[in-house]
Amino acid sequence: MWEELLPQLRHALWKTREAAAARRYILGRLSALTARAFAFGFLPPSFSGLTGFDAVEAGLAYRDASGALCNRFASHPLVLPLFDGDGRCVGILGRALDDSVKPKYLYSRGTPRSLLVFGLDKAKASIISTNRVICVEGQIDCIACHQAGVSNVVALGSAYLSPAQFFKLRRYTNNLMLLLDEDSAGVKGRRQMHQRFGGSCTISDLSVPGGFKDIDESLCSHPDPKKVVSWLRRISGGSDAEEEEPFRPIPTNVQ
Repeated sequence: MWEELLPQLRHALWKTREAAAARRYILGRLSALTARAFAFGFLPPSFSGLTGFDAVEAGLAYRDASGALCNRFASHPLVLPLFDGDGRCVGILGRALDDSVKPKYLYSRGTPRSLLVFGLDKAKASIISTNRVICVEGQIDCIACHQAGVSNVVALGSAYLSPAQFFKLRRYTNNLMLLLDEDSAGVKGRRQMHQRFGGSCTISDLSVPGGFKDIDESLCSHPDPKKVVSWLRRISGGSDAEEEEPFRPIPTNVQ
């Protein structure tokens, strides 16, 4: 099903007038090359032009009392495919174009969120070569890091790490570096990970450079974003490892 649908969603994003606002939004956040690499798409409100799939079965729609088909993603038309570690699509994530819409993100029904490590299909080779993985919360945070040239980054989809996610990451490294959001959920998430998994691997805590809420915001809004990129590459084991570190990861004693 997804194999047939995803190319149609990508075509809708890049080739249709209906997706103009979605294109403006994503190109205001990411380069076209990055957006294409992560297979962003557009879900038309009425599913116009899409064929070969059952919207209800895919978790994209439901039928109301009258039997009419209702698009669950009508307010979240910019969609991001969610791939497992082997590159198989297991669902999609929709993003609202209007920040007043809550929630900002919406998962397709049936998406195995607690099992999914976003970006692992693209990151695992780099995780193996550097023997470390940087864990962020949001998918856009992960994509922004990859765009900056740091590829051993994955997103958990929340501030918490499930046992299934942990064991997926442990297949490739025993070194987890947490670059979670700078908020109360991030603090609780770090504590949970140390308590549950700290005895089975090495967990390091990183602080978002510049006092921003998350790494995507830091990369976009820091007065010297090149320093953020250099810091990311250094702590990731990347190409800037010999340069002076402009920001230092701050270990936190989490009880």
